[in-house]
Amino acid sequence: GADDYITKPFSPKELVARVKAVLRRTDYGSHEIVFSSDGSIQLDPRKHLAVLNNHILPLTPTEYKLLHLFVSNSERVFTRTELSERLFGWDYQGYEETIYVHVKNLRQKIRKHSPISYITTVYGVGYRWDDDHAN
Repeated sequence: GADDYITKPFSPKELVARVKAVLRRTDYGSHEIVFSSDGSIQLDPRKHLAVLNNHILPLTPTEYKLLHLFVSNSERVFTRTELSERLFGWDYQGYEETIYVHVKNLRQKIRKHSPISYITTVYGVGYRWDDDHAN
């Protein structure tokens, strides 16, 4: 289950930074159920369950984290870099296009049960959760 390692010698500051990054990736804040502002989406972190309009969304762990981040920060714009750091850690070596794919897949799953995809592209910046507008 390891997702990181440090080679010797290492500095204590690097160790602390990596532990904080792992905790950020695994902590969804409180373990209380989170609702979208319009009430159509409920997220239960303990059960890793997302419900949209009374339909369970079959999400991957990354899609769930992404949805939780968006719903918990409604109207906030995230850049792809910010999303990569929040989902995969600050030392993620992959491509930012990976975020595009996860957002696209999440939108498709949401659209199966809602006329609104909720995730708005802010051109030249990134993405935000928008309860009020259809895409």
